[in-house]
Amino acid sequence: MNNKTVFGSREAVSLMVIILLTKFVFTTPLLLINQSGVSAWISVITSSVFAFFFFQLCICVLKKKDKEIDFSVYQNKSFLITGLLGGCYFYVLTASFIGQYIIGAMHSALPESPFLYVSLFCLACILSIGFLGLEPCVRSARFFVILLLMMIALLLVAFFEMFDLRSFAPFFGKGYLSTIIMTPITTWIFPEYFFLFYFLPFIKKKKYMLHTNFMTVLIITVCFLAVLGIYLLVVPSELAQRLNFPTHQIIYFIEGTVSQSLKPLYTFIWHISVFLYAGIEVVFLSEMISRFLKTDSRKPLVPVLSVGLIFLSFVLGNESTLQQVMAELLKYGIVLFPIMPFCLSVVSRLGGNQCIKKQ
Repeated sequence: MNNKTVFGSREAVSLMVIILLTKFVFTTPLLLINQSGVSAWISVITSSVFAFFFFQLCICVLKKKDKEIDFSVYQNKSFLITGLLGGCYFYVLTASFIGQYIIGAMHSALPESPFLYVSLFCLACILSIGFLGLEPCVRSARFFVILLLMMIALLLVAFFEMFDLRSFAPFFGKGYLSTIIMTPITTWIFPEYFFLFYFLPFIKKKKYMLHTNFMTVLIITVCFLAVLGIYLLVVPSELAQRLNFPTHQIIYFIEGTVSQSLKPLYTFIWHISVFLYAGIEVVFLSEMISRFLKTDSRKPLVPVLSVGLIFLSFVLGNESTLQQVMAELLKYGIVLFPIMPFCLSVVSRLGGNQCIKKQ
């Protein structure tokens, strides 16, 4: 992630869709339904709108008088330290996610494979992505996101006959008013927006920031609602609260030849999206540490962080412990976004204005 790294608005949108959707698909529906009940779909819509406007507000604060974003503030120590703290947060979150992924893969896709082999395979993939860096990930994300969106569309078609609209009763769950009031807190489903805030300097055409933000929120909201709709309309409420990897396990509810065709494709996309999620976290944290230590290259840190990720996922414990760790971490996702980016934007702008006055 050097100064020469640039990518377009479409690549940025694709990357953010993969990052946000990967976590949501495999863990968030369970947590969101436990929090908001049947009205979880309202939480998705309101928190998406809130995230869009708040991110746009951060961009407006960063803009100078000539309406251009002041990227010089990204050189401040406050941005570096905050990036380190955010990277550490996502590192532990990713470790718990990887731990659940390994257990889930052994139970479903690779039932006869030893734990060590699955862990080494996961490590090799994360190492590869970590060494490649951000730009190749962004370029490949533009193609891979199409497969991910097609997979969700196919799931909707496959599950359409199994939809039970009675599962939406009561339609507003705990009440639309209480759900709307809880909107700022529900933005814990968007902590990965923290990455987009730090990726702003690398987007080639800065005038498309609004477009990038809008398209990310629009695609993510539609996908979130689709995944949540499948989960709510197909799985009975009692069973829904016991599924560990909701959308991954739900595919086994499909019967017939369609299921046999979807499972291999879904498993392939599942593996790639998880590795991209973990690899991008390793790239981001290695870059933050490298800048903090003022080293010439971040690549020597990649093996250490990758091995540490697998080791931490093993240390965190069994499946139930991993789920508890992830649930607790996600509760504080609101600190990563929108609180931290907004505070950074305001502090940096005030600091910049003071410097101008002194000059």
